[in-house]
Amino acid sequence: MKSNMYKILGIVALLSISFLCGYQWRTKCSYQVETDTINKLFLPVYSIDPNSYETRILDSIKIGDEEPLSDILKTISVHLSRKVFYNLPILLDSIIIQDDKKILYINLIESIGKKKWNRNLFQGSTGGYITSNTLLENFLQRDYHGEWIDGVHFSYEGVPITGDYFDHMGSLHGLMWRDSI
Repeated sequence: MKSNMYKILGIVALLSISFLCGYQWRTKCSYQVETDTINKLFLPVYSIDPNSYETRILDSIKIGDEEPLSDILKTISVHLSRKVFYNLPILLDSIIIQDDKKILYINLIESIGKKKWNRNLFQGSTGGYITSNTLLENFLQRDYHGEWIDGVHFSYEGVPITGDYFDHMGSLHGLMWRDSI
């Protein structure tokens, strides 16, 4: 009976330590790329803490180290849509090369349903800040040192995002460069 109790306590202690280490990694690391035995990379999925406005690692995405950049960006788009933005579409329109810089054009599209970009994610200073910076941090991946885009441009329903209509989306106005966020 005592040996079973010690085994259970040992397992609980190991699980607690594992959980705490995992929690610390997710909340305190600003960036980390890990490689496993099949040559896969783990890119962080960022979110913004609504209380502190700090960038946090919410999750990670496993990608192949030989995977084309367009496929990786599509994976990020789908993951963000599902895990962060209520399954709202994030369409990758194109990657344009301009003055030797790769610029990704993204279109945020409304869908049929209760959640909306303009009503639920663009509204208010906090909501606009969190949405803008979550999109920028994830698509620009500024700490990743492999092949990547240099800038990103966002549209909403095919129209470039401007301060005229989206007061709280200032971070998404115009072309945003990777080295300037």
